[in-house]
Amino acid sequence: MLKSIKDYTKRHRKGLLITATIIGGGIFAGQYARNKIQELQDKAASERMAKENLKRRFEQNQNDCTFTVLSLLPTLSEQVFDDMAVEELWAKLQELRKEQKQKLEKQKEEKKQESEIEANSNQEKPVEEQEIKEESISEAPTNSENAETVVNEQQSEETKPEPAPELFLPITEDQQPSSKAILNSGTMESSIGSLANSSLSEGSELVSSQKLEVPSEEKAVVLKSKYALWEEIKIKSFTRSLTSLYCVSLLTLLTHTELNLLGRFTYVSSIASLNRSEPTIRIERSESESKDTFMDIDVEGKFLSFSWWLLHKGWKGLAARVEAAVHEVFGSIQLKHATNYEETLRLIKRVRHLIEYDAESMKPHRNSFAQYIIPQNADDEAEVLVQAGYATSPQEAEKSLKNYKLRRLLDETSDFVESVDFKTVLGACLEELFALFYHNTFTKPFDRENNVSNEDRIQEINSNYLQPSAIEKKVTIANLLPPVSRQSHLIINSNEYLNALSYVKELQAFSAIIYTQYDISQQA
Repeated sequence: MLKSIKDYTKRHRKGLLITATIIGGGIFAGQYARNKIQELQDKAASERMAKENLKRRFEQNQNDCTFTVLSLLPTLSEQVFDDMAVEELWAKLQELRKEQKQKLEKQKEEKKQESEIEANSNQEKPVEEQEIKEESISEAPTNSENAETVVNEQQSEETKPEPAPELFLPITEDQQPSSKAILNSGTMESSIGSLANSSLSEGSELVSSQKLEVPSEEKAVVLKSKYALWEEIKIKSFTRSLTSLYCVSLLTLLTHTELNLLGRFTYVSSIASLNRSEPTIRIERSESESKDTFMDIDVEGKFLSFSWWLLHKGWKGLAARVEAAVHEVFGSIQLKHATNYEETLRLIKRVRHLIEYDAESMKPHRNSFAQYIIPQNADDEAEVLVQAGYATSPQEAEKSLKNYKLRRLLDETSDFVESVDFKTVLGACLEELFALFYHNTFTKPFDRENNVSNEDRIQEINSNYLQPSAIEKKVTIANLLPPVSRQSHLIINSNEYLNALSYVKELQAFSAIIYTQYDISQQA
């Protein structure tokens, strides 16, 4: 009996020990699981914070790009408007018009005075002269018909007006003179209003103003000078606006490339700084990576100064290329040519094709715009540093260019600018800007404000259904010049076009590629 009690107690203790072991193991496993879950949660939270930090830095970097472009545009606009001063051409044309009008008024006044003097002299003729005329007529042959013929011929010769050459300006015949006087004649608006609306009316006024005599040589000189001014206005108006569109696009892409490269270095530097205080964060460098990966202010300033090339030299080569294309397309088109909205867009698209594509191969130009964006050789790079004030001589600039970090930034910028992705993004940006340019420039001249019909969507189909509801308005090339030349001011000096680029998805994706293309791998 006692032995059985001992065996029972021993077995009970063993069971209790097993139960305690199981319970203890369960508690330990639960604690381990909770610790593991907490560790995973902390890691996920850390990753979320890192992603949010990266996203916030990236968005701030894109805002910095926009403000940087805004700060650089005044430097570009000053040079563009000084080189292609269309407003001065409008002022010269208006001055010629005023001078010619003054000369005609002066001739008209002189002619009027001469006629008054001649009329007064005819009234004061003595009676003897009239009697002498009568006697001479009576002594003539008795044939009354011959006498009447002589008198009629004399009278006709005395009263016969002398023909004067007509003056016509080389502008459209369907323009009408402006009904209101134009105020502020010194501004471009007054020049445009007084010239574009009343240039042809000058010809009709000159013809109807008593057929005034104007020397043929003087007339030829005036017509030639006016025609030359109109042609120059036509070419420069389109050239300036299209050049502004390309320059804004290229400057935006260059700035996004530069600042996202620097933003990437700044982000990596901030992560590397945590390596000193957080032993769990390790950064492994590639073999080709220099130990000194932190960006200093001097290198950053020198790198950003390379936008000087586009702002002071590159845009001039681009403008020459645009002007050649504009001259080829619009040079042979007369100012009096009447065009509609669709034809105008086709002409501008043809200009774009000549600028962006090779005429022989019909393919995009090789490294199409790289030569206008960044320097293509060491001499040009040294010139940028000298002009930016970071070097006093080309020799000193060449030494600065040997800096590893600066050289790496420049080479990487060149690779991005000459890449296929850059051309794709540039095409998307140009499409966005040209669409806005078409809307702002040609909507009002062609009366396209109300393109959406207010009629019911469901219409009865009859014989008139296929007929156009209204004849599309046509406008002469001369009347398109004012809005085209005026739009260049809005392209460079306003935020509308720059804001349009901020919504281009291809530009955002291109910036993200640059910002996240790290050469330093990070391991936690």
